[in-house]
Amino acid sequence: MRELEYPYKNEELILKKKKIKRELLEKTESFLNIKVAILAGSIVNELKDLLEIFLLNYGIKAEFYLSEYNRYYEDAVFENESLKSFNPDIVYVFTSSRNIIHDFDLSTNVSEIDNKLEEEYKKYLSI
Repeated sequence: MRELEYPYKNEELILKKKKIKRELLEKTESFLNIKVAILAGSIVNELKDLLEIFLLNYGIKAEFYLSEYNRYYEDAVFENESLKSFNPDIVYVFTSSRNIIHDFDLSTNVSEIDNKLEEEYKKYLSI
């Protein structure tokens, strides 16, 4: 499918995602079924839609679990019955610099920066 060949035209993919998905579902006879949990620090609906069509292009049909907005940490480290019962094959933690909770500026000393970075690192390790 031309739209799924590099270089990608993001606007075209987003505009035609339903049509592309429908065509991919019709042309493939059997799929590898997987479950993907996306634990996100931002809104990921378009990411999920694009990931879905790229996986379909490779014969992989995904069922998705999406965390609530900015609940990636809570979903990962605290008891979450819906995520547990979903039983994902793959967990995709999607965050950005906006999800960093320990901020500092250029006047912060190196030792304090190291401590804050270590705290952030430990947060992601717990996920």
